[in-house]
Amino acid sequence: MVKPVQRRKLADWLVREKKLSQRKAARIAGISRRMLSYQSKKDPQDQLKNQILAIVEQHPYWGFWKVYHYLRKKRNINQKVNHKRVWRLYCQLQLNLPRKRSKRLPERIQQPLTQLKKRNQIWTLDFMSDALTDGRSFRTLNIDLIRVQHRLDEYNRECLAIEVDFSLPALRIIRVLERIIEAYGKPEKLRCDNGPEFISTKLNEWCEAQKIEL
Repeated sequence: MVKPVQRRKLADWLVREKKLSQRKAARIAGISRRMLSYQSKKDPQDQLKNQILAIVEQHPYWGFWKVYHYLRKKRNINQKVNHKRVWRLYCQLQLNLPRKRSKRLPERIQQPLTQLKKRNQIWTLDFMSDALTDGRSFRTLNIDLIRVQHRLDEYNRECLAIEVDFSLPALRIIRVLERIIEAYGKPEKLRCDNGPEFISTKLNEWCEAQKIEL
């Protein structure tokens, strides 16, 4: 059995190659003249979506209005296509969602390595993360004292505290430090990375009040 698509192709061939009229070609192929004259049309919505995606891919940091005006000026879209229609398609493509931007960390002046000469000169603070068997993640705050050995160029670490919890904000870090200071005395300097807990205003203010370099 000949499929309608094949009949349509036969009729097209008769018109194109044999120069028959559409009426006669349709009768020979066994299809209606309307089916032969029908031209499939692409969805204009899909065409517009593809144009929007092409612009966003080329200019990833453009907002909606830049994309819209570029469509009107450069892509020659129909003038009847207003911004509301473009915005609706823009939202369907989820291009209106806010893009995540990485936080800019404050610049720290690079300092030469400190030569340790006495106890409690430098404490180091760092976090580690892991997960329980049920999938919940937890963190550990490790506070170490860097100790000088018999030679001035040899050092090791003495663990002063390990704090474990699901959340360890800046205020919790301060409480842990205060507890350790009561037992070991006050350090001259805290060495840590640029984690959000360590660059918080509260921890900076506490260190200034304690005259501890951070």
